[in-house]
Amino acid sequence: MPTPGLDVLPATIDDLDAYEAAFGQREYFAERCTRQKNDRGVLLIARFDGRPVGDVYLSFDKADEMEVREALPGVPLIFHLEVLPAHRRRGYGTALMTRAERVARDLGHRRVALGVQVANIAARRLYDTLAYREWNRPPIALDHRTGERLPDHEVYTILTKDLPLI
Repeated sequence: MPTPGLDVLPATIDDLDAYEAAFGQREYFAERCTRQKNDRGVLLIARFDGRPVGDVYLSFDKADEMEVREALPGVPLIFHLEVLPAHRRRGYGTALMTRAERVARDLGHRRVALGVQVANIAARRLYDTLAYREWNRPPIALDHRTGERLPDHEVYTILTKDLPLI
């Protein structure tokens, strides 16, 4: 159900100052806009009454983790779902996720995946509501760059969702 006053659209590099003012992370947004320009992903921005209030990134790059690359080849990955604290619990996260899923489906993908920290109960509740399911493997507890064990608060599990045909 649409949320009055909320628009979820692909980011533009021209709005980088607005993203930085809302979220900080200028380098992150600049880099994701560049990836989007190169068809490596789609950065979606939620705006309420014209102001950025949330974002999510749909990546078409291969996963960093070997086990994800091998188990889910070609599956787009959803990263960095973020809604500003003053705007949470209004359906904006759901709107961002729904739009990311629709973009993936419109591009011919039949599944999406994401990683969620085991300790992030609020995010997990949202993903469960949206019909994401744990894959049949244990949580990822090793840093893919170093092979070292992640701190307990950074251990994450992979969730997937099959996208319905329209």
